[in-house]
Parts: sequence; structure tokens; C-alpha cells
Amino acid sequence: MRTGLSTTRVALACACVAIVTAAIASATVMSVADWNVTVLVRMAAEQQLAPLARETDPGFAFVHFDGRGDGAYYYAIARDPLARGDAHTLFVWPAYRYGHPGLSWAAWLLTAGNAALVPFAFLLLNLAGMGVAAAGASFIARDLGHSPWGGLTIALNPGLVYATTIDTSEPLAAGLLALALLAWLRGRRALGLIPLAALCFMKEWFVLVPLGLAVWELLQLRRVGRRAALGRVAAIAASVVPFGAWYVYVIVRFGGWPAAPAGDLIQLPLTGWAQTARRAADIGTGTFDGVVVGHLALPLLAVFGLAFVLGIARAARFRSPIDPVYLAFMPVVLGLNWFNLLYAKDLIRTTAIPLALLSAVLVAQRWRGRESTA
Repeated sequence: MRTGLSTTRVALACACVAIVTAAIASATVMSVADWNVTVLVRMAAEQQLAPLARETDPGFAFVHFDGRGDGAYYYAIARDPLARGDAHTLFVWPAYRYGHPGLSWAAWLLTAGNAALVPFAFLLLNLAGMGVAAAGASFIARDLGHSPWGGLTIALNPGLVYATTIDTSEPLAAGLLALALLAWLRGRRALGLIPLAALCFMKEWFVLVPLGLAVWELLQLRRVGRRAALGRVAAIAASVVPFGAWYVYVIVRFGGWPAAPAGDLIQLPLTGWAQTARRAADIGTGTFDGVVVGHLALPLLAVFGLAFVLGIARAARFRSPIDPVYLAFMPVVLGLNWFNLLYAKDLIRTTAIPLALLSAVLVAQRWRGRESTA
């Protein structure tokens, strides 16, 4: 009893630290815009969405055109959740953006469709995601034989903190992922299917999480029996069906596949990392702007790349359901090219979730599963 109570208190402490860290970072951004929460949307006055935002909120805080970000598209989708209105016509690559509407839908539900409250909803949802992710990571660390203070890795994850300041979906996704994995570790698979299904809507590549869990269940075939293993795999597959149905809707609605807008972002494993490192080294010997980018990118690439490769070596032992989930992300992570690797802001955000999984993979001892009797 005492151990459980202690773990719960540590989990709550980790959640508070994660929330406060992200809140301070977000508040600092708001402080330079007269404490206006709309600045976190990162919308520029020159964007086509600006008149719509200004009509809803005359005091909407716009940023420099070079400072615009993806939060503006999440904002637009929250105003037009099914792409039946006008907002989706005011930005480029709408089919791609509507391929991951999860944060926007959550904000729309939370605000009951009140567009003026959407920026507040984004901040609240992401802070809540940070807290849930940290508490979940704490319990997961304890279940894997490590200290429950492992939940602090969420507060120490720069990509998650950064995402909170730009109104993107990574913090909320981290919270859903923590809930799904914790449910799986504790044998509560039926409960885990709910956040698992919701997670797919946060970003397309989160369908790799059900894939990793399905691999884990197939590996348990001898232990639990063929019928039980295949039944679990079928349940996992069913969790992806709502997202698949939505994707069909997007394809029909926009008349094409929701492809990534930046072209081919994936290369042979580690090729993009090596090319980006060479590029960072090259521009790091040039002008001041190049030095700022190149000098930071090179050590980050070296450290992140080594960490992910070490994680692969550890996860290949398949000690818990988290290992195959981590491995499922690796072909994409190691195949990234310069577009998501050269600039620190993109690198930490793109790899934020795999980095969160990495901490569990590296420190975990062999896990002993607990099956639900429910």
C-alpha cells in the first residue's frame, strides 16, 4: 500500500512539473504579445486565414510572416472540423492537414464550436496532455522496474514543451500514448483501445503504435494461445478503423490522397542524417546565420542519432510491449531527411514522441505482464 501511494504521489509531482514547465514556456511567449493567448497559434497577418481570425477576435495577435506555424492550420480545422465551411479553402494542402484533425476536433468539442475560445482550448489540451503523459510515464517507468521519477522525462522533452508553445498536437498525443501503453502493460487492453483509436487522429504516423502492439501480441502467441493472440490483434486492427474511415472521407472530399506537402521526406535509413550533418558542418563555416544553425544542428544530430540506434539495440530484445512500438517508429525516424533534421525546432518536435519512448526502452528491466481478470 505504501509503495503504491508513493508512486502515485511521484506521478502527480511529475505531472505538475511537466505542466508548469510547458506553462512557463507558453506564458513567456504570451508575455511579448500583451499576454494574448492567440499568439501561440502563430498566424501571420499576411495569411488568408487572418481576416477570419480577426473577424472572430479583433485583438488576435499575429506574428511575423517568417514566424508562422502549423498552429494556424489546426486553428482553421477547429473552425471547420468536417471541411464543409470556408476555412479549409484558406490554406494550402488542406487534404494533408485534415489527415490529422485530432487536436482541432478536441478543441472544437471543448469550446462547443466557439471559435474565439479555440486558442485557449489548444493551450489547455496540451497542458493536460503534458500532465497525463508525465503521470503515465511515471507509472510506466515503475512497471518496467525503474524509478517512477522517470515521468520527469516528459518535462525534460524539449519537443513536447516546444509544441505547447506553437499549438500543435504532440503533447496531447503523448498523453494518449501514455494511457494506451499503460493500459497494455497492465492487461487492460479494452480500455487501451480508446486512447489508441484517438491517437491515430493526432498524426498519421501514430498508426505505427497499433502496428507495434499487434507485433507484440503475435509474439505472445505461444504463451497465450493462437485464439487469444489473434483476437487481440483483431481488436487492435479495429481501433484503426475509425481513422481509416476518416481518411476515406478526406480522400473523397478533396479528390486525392492526403500526401505530405514537402515532397519526399523519407530516404534510406541514416542517409538523410548523414547528408544533413554534412550540410550543417558546411553552413557552420559560413555566415552568422549559418553558424547559428549549423553549430547547433551537428551535435544534436550526433546525439539524437546515436541515442535512437542504441534504443534499437535495446528494443530488439522485446522485453515489453513498448519495445515493438518504438521499433515501429524507427524506419521513419532514421529515414528523415534535412527538412525535419537541419533546424533544431523541427528536429526536436518531429522526434518528440520517439524520444519519449526511448527513455522507457533504455532504462527498462524485463517486464512481467499482468493480465486483466475483467
